[in-house]
Amino acid sequence: PSAPEAIAEPNTILRGGIYNSCNTMQPRPSCCHVLFSSCGQLVAATFVGGYAELLQFPSLTRVLVVQSPVAQGKPAPERPKVLFVRHPDEAQRKYDNNTYIVSHSADSAQEVLLYEVYTLGSNFAKQTRMEYALPAVCRAAAGTLTDFCIHPSHLYLVLTAVLPKADTRSVLIVFD
Repeated sequence: PSAPEAIAEPNTILRGGIYNSCNTMQPRPSCCHVLFSSCGQLVAATFVGGYAELLQFPSLTRVLVVQSPVAQGKPAPERPKVLFVRHPDEAQRKYDNNTYIVSHSADSAQEVLLYEVYTLGSNFAKQTRMEYALPAVCRAAAGTLTDFCIHPSHLYLVLTAVLPKADTRSVLIVFD
């Protein structure tokens, strides 16, 4: 293979760390999932250990912490991520400029959360709109989420989970 004619240089690099309560820099874990909003102005970055944030593009300025890292002693999500979704009601989408995101929960490896993200003055804020938890039978079998995705219609959320204490070792669950 021939050498490239040019090597691209990045415009912006996300650097730094997570600030702890003492306001000192802590090393940032590896970023494991990145996704753009449909408008291209927001980027969701998710890190190993469950930390997730929304960034403005292209400056990569943090506008909102979506999830704090999972507390020590609690199982971290196997595949932490944030997904952008649109409001399922087309009439509502015409005048609703808010952003909706689905994220793993920092409190439980058995649920994901739907947030509504909106501007409040010059800042961003979020509000939990829905909690999607594993059914009781899955929780009783020590079930933990392994992944989740949004159907292309944006009408369904699909969760996958492992069930270590059940005859059926894994399940796929659909929410509408």
